[in-house]
Amino acid sequence: MSSGTVNETVGAAKHESATGLVPNQVGFWGLVFQGLGGIAPIGIFFALIGTAEFVQGAMALVFLVGFVGVLMSANTLFWYSRKIANARGYYGYVKDGLGRHAATFTAYSYVLYAASNAAGLILFYLVGFSGSINLVFHTNFPWWVGIIFAGSGLAVVFYGMWSGLKPSIKAMIALGVLQMIVLTVISLIFIVKAPDNSVKPFTPYTGVSGLFLGFVTGGYLAYGGYGSIISLGEETKAPNRTVGKALITILVIGAFAWVIASYATAVAWGLGNMKSFVTAEVPAAILTNRYIGVGATAIMTLLYDLVIYTLLNNFLTSGSRVVFAMGRDRLLPASLAKVNPKRGVPVAGIAVITGITILLAAVSTAVLVAMYGVPNGIIDSYIVLGILTTLLALLVHGMASLSIIWSGLRKRFGQLNAERVLLLVLIPIASIILTVAAIYYAVLGITFPFEAAPIVFALFCIVLIVVLAIRRDRIPALEAIGETE
Repeated sequence: MSSGTVNETVGAAKHESATGLVPNQVGFWGLVFQGLGGIAPIGIFFALIGTAEFVQGAMALVFLVGFVGVLMSANTLFWYSRKIANARGYYGYVKDGLGRHAATFTAYSYVLYAASNAAGLILFYLVGFSGSINLVFHTNFPWWVGIIFAGSGLAVVFYGMWSGLKPSIKAMIALGVLQMIVLTVISLIFIVKAPDNSVKPFTPYTGVSGLFLGFVTGGYLAYGGYGSIISLGEETKAPNRTVGKALITILVIGAFAWVIASYATAVAWGLGNMKSFVTAEVPAAILTNRYIGVGATAIMTLLYDLVIYTLLNNFLTSGSRVVFAMGRDRLLPASLAKVNPKRGVPVAGIAVITGITILLAAVSTAVLVAMYGVPNGIIDSYIVLGILTTLLALLVHGMASLSIIWSGLRKRFGQLNAERVLLLVLIPIASIILTVAAIYYAVLGITFPFEAAPIVFALFCIVLIVVLAIRRDRIPALEAIGETE
């Protein structure tokens, strides 16, 4: 390539960054670890108690079945990624099948999802950081030290996103690789030293009903965040090939992490002792201390605290692109489509999604702390936001599944044959059924103040639908961007 051609290419990239996102910023593995950041593999060791309540030691089976279930949802994203690559993410996919009104509904829902997810994570670390450090190092830090940690974590993530997608992705890759190494090594040591090594955790020995509840409330929702990468379509190298492959790879790596960690933890604890597992404070830390040593426990816990970066980066990066796209589409003020010409990042989108996140965390915490004090009010706020996030995630996935059914029936992916009927109609229908079941069990039996989450969710949906119905003629047409026939 001549120097003139190089200069023309660089110049074109700089020119595009003044009005839009810069293409070819992230490749296959960058996408994989960006998506894996939402799963946060090392956090699996700390997230098994809820599933164990339903299935005891059969957690590995739950997450294996969950992998199969989530593949049905990913099928929708995989097919659309071959056709559409832009910053709209889910709402760009919904536009293809259901039109601009449903797409606009999905867009606002996704922004609230990304912000409420990030807000909940901030509160989780805010109230839990001191406890994790005190547990390992036998210190006595008060809970409010978590405010400093969570605030610093958000600031670092904001700086990373503002600095550019490439350096941000490099940090995600480094932390992702480190997590997988630590998780795999610890899991293998557990398995080798386990007193109860067998295939029993892969059988529904506690009953089918418990397996179903564990699947719907844990296994199916365990892979959250993988779909965030679709909003990076405009910035990805060869996106119509890369995004789909990255989605499947994220889920395969995520399934490996969930299955090996849950199996290793169960057999190391002892399948006959799982009732005490559920009541233990941090079972994985206890096992690591027992089988490896306090140094390994410290590494695992500190890494778990550090992945606040990957979690927040995953959801805020995705949310910032969607805000940018909505500004460009005039679904939000056009000023929100501003891109930094030097770094090629949507600075207005980053600022807005971060601001909404802080606002959600502050308002929900202020209300519940006024009612229940600290730290109980903060913990309750985290749970409320977590339930709201789950409902919104299921909503946007459900909208995408509905959309691809209609796209498939309209032959947007070519003539229907037996294979395409299965992949574009039947599997999305099954995914929607799972989504409805997951929503049902997400709200089943919850009490105040946690019932505030489904109430807010329902009010948000109703108000948004009414507003969009009133303004239906003012919703702009969404022009084709990064779409292929």
